[in-house]
Amino acid sequence: MTVGDIWYNKINCTTNNRGWSFGLYMRETTAIIPVDDGRVASDAVSAHIGSALKSILTTTSCFESVQSWRRWPSPARPGYTFTTSPTGTVSGDALPNDNAIHVTLEQTFTDAKFNGGIYIAGQSDYFQNANKWVAAYMSAGVKTFTDTLPEFINAVSGDTGQFNFVVLSKKYSPATTTIGTPIDVTTAVASDRVMSQRRRQQKKHGLSPDGS
Repeated sequence: MTVGDIWYNKINCTTNNRGWSFGLYMRETTAIIPVDDGRVASDAVSAHIGSALKSILTTTSCFESVQSWRRWPSPARPGYTFTTSPTGTVSGDALPNDNAIHVTLEQTFTDAKFNGGIYIAGQSDYFQNANKWVAAYMSAGVKTFTDTLPEFINAVSGDTGQFNFVVLSKKYSPATTTIGTPIDVTTAVASDRVMSQRRRQQKKHGLSPDGS
């Protein structure tokens, strides 16, 4: 695998004014300009996933911001992008933040145990039934969001550069960087089960955000 600069992105959200977040690693595939400017990274991620993310968040939820840091080969100036129209678009009462959609970040390079995963809170009670997300929701808004994750992420016009999301495994050996092995995300698949806090604590099979 060709390894470029590795960035970590923290996607910050709120539901009923309670904060929650999830993290995504990405690899720089085309050099960014301005060089080493984390704002290029945070702007790119915000623009790439923002619309699709808001389409699965309740109207009492907000996609607030993206923070980006370069993790390898050396730190760079962090980026911070605030969203100008942060509000979600899904009607219905929001479930508590410990009820979430689980998305598996799949890769084809090595064993499935090195896949990654993220949890998306801010979900509407309207789209769950008997602890499952309804099929129409999964095949529409949720799939639109998951389809953004294997795609290339382009810098916002005015800047240049390109990235792709990766699973950063700290257990894959031999490691290709000092912080782990970045493995390209090829598919993102959402589970139809409502992941409560109890289920999230039990699900430890290589599905942490860093794939460890």
